Amino acid sequence: MENRRKEKIKACVAIALIVLAILTIGIISMKYHVEGELNMPFTLSKITIVSTAEGVENEGTEEKWNLSIFQNNDIYFSIEKNEKNNEEAMIESISIENIKVTQAPQKRNSTNIYAK
Repeated sequence: MENRRKEKIKACVAIALIVLAILTIGIISMKYHVEGELNMPFTLSKITIVSTAEGVENEGTEEKWNLSIFQNNDIYFSIEKNEKNNEEAMIESISIENIKVTQAPQKRNSTNIYAK
């Protein structure tokens, strides 16, 4: 009887430890999923948008401000080494995905995305 009781206690403790380990791993995984990695080797320090416009006079009109306007927007990303991270790291490639145009151009129906 006493042996059987000890076996039940051991089994309960083992199950409790397994459940505790699974919960701990789940909480850490969820925290990482929400917050992401905090000590990245590089940081996105600045995003700059440069907009340029060019006006070409329409031919065959005498109006002073009758122009065709062409506009381009360039987006520049500045990536810097994270001073808090002491690892030696190099950027081998960068991928920018999931670019969504929320409002289509009014004059043209095309938006071109180029990467250098």
